Amino acid sequence: LFPTDEFTDKSERFLVSELIREAIIHCCGQEVPYATAVLVRAWEDEQAEGGKIRIAADIMLEREGQKAIVIGKQGSMLKKIGTEARTEIEAISGSCSGVFGS
Repeated sequence: LFPTDEFTDKSERFLVSELIREAIIHCCGQEVPYATAVLVRAWEDEQAEGGKIRIAADIMLEREGQKAIVIGKQGSMLKKIGTEARTEIEAISGSCSGVFGS
């Protein structure tokens, strides 16, 4: 049904939000429920900076207490999540510079 060079009919924003969500689940494990959602709120292609993509995303959780788990001590877990997601996003898009919101 699809051309051979297309691997999905979903938008890039949807794929990026799922890759970030996957990184959250992988990094936080059982501590954060699978009801976590990610909303990509900004997407900028920065042609002047070597074709990088700047992404801003909001992470939504079920309970207020889960924020501390996702952020981690001095932002360490959020940095780990961002690094893991960025690696996956770069693999499918070629370049990425991520920014996470709360």
